[in-house]
Amino acid sequence: VTVTDVKVDFASGDTTIVRDGAYNFKATVSGTGAFDNTVTWSVIGGSSGTSISSDGLLTVAANEAASSLTIKAVANGDSEKYAIKTVDVYSRVTIKQGTGTEGLYKKAGETVHLTAIAAPEGYHFKDWTKTGEGTFADSTATETDFTVLASNVTIWSNFELHSATEATWQKDGTRHWHECSCGTKVDVAPHEDANEDGKCDTCDYTMSVIHTHDYGATWKSDENNHWNECECGDKANVAPHVDENNDGKCDICNHEMGNDDNPGGEIKPEKTGLSGGAIAGIVIGSVAVAGLGGFSLFWFVIKKKKFADLIALFKKK
Repeated sequence: VTVTDVKVDFASGDTTIVRDGAYNFKATVSGTGAFDNTVTWSVIGGSSGTSISSDGLLTVAANEAASSLTIKAVANGDSEKYAIKTVDVYSRVTIKQGTGTEGLYKKAGETVHLTAIAAPEGYHFKDWTKTGEGTFADSTATETDFTVLASNVTIWSNFELHSATEATWQKDGTRHWHECSCGTKVDVAPHEDANEDGKCDTCDYTMSVIHTHDYGATWKSDENNHWNECECGDKANVAPHVDENNDGKCDICNHEMGNDDNPGGEIKPEKTGLSGGAIAGIVIGSVAVAGLGGFSLFWFVIKKKKFADLIALFKKK
């Protein structure tokens, strides 16, 4: 009766040993004759909480510090015959973000690259937190590395509502806002001036002064129209001249009709020479004293009348 060989392997599909886990191993004993095919199990290099049962069930401690374990199976029929299997010990890294979960297995000393998911509407990324051992390169960065230690660990990405860092309004020429600690603008709104005092009702920003036209009561005019005018040049109440009184002047602005030299509407005397009565007196005196020749000279030179007008005058006589 002879034991010739012993082999050790996993009894199931598990091939990765993780802290705080349990795993089945099997031993295959070869020999001749009616040999004993049982083995005695042991684990080498583990902490006190790590053990293997008589039927090959390995239990790994949650705080197992060893980076690897050696599983040994010694043939009960021949203690000189045995088999060993060395396995690496991993930490389970669970990453929770939003409603999603990701599981990784890493050896102590290895790193995991973390990238935060997009923040929900109205929120911004705050930080990374964990339960278990390990260190973040920067727990406040949306992208960072995490160094795994000899411990299973769960990592969360955390988000918080936007909030203003202070009550002071930030502003530009068109709007105002509060600024969150993350740099995001919140409470953004355009300026409003319901009070019409030239300042935003919310943030007190001095807005552009709104010009209010003041047309006044003084009329200005040209040949065809009259109007009131603001100091900015804008015109109001533009209308054509009206002379219902038939006195040669606009009834509204007093503009002399057809006279472009009177834009202010002032009444000016005619510049047409002497009055009709004065002209008649001069005509009669001229005829009596100087005769027709002298009167004609007066008519054309002084009065500047046409010859046809002179003839018409004598016909009336």
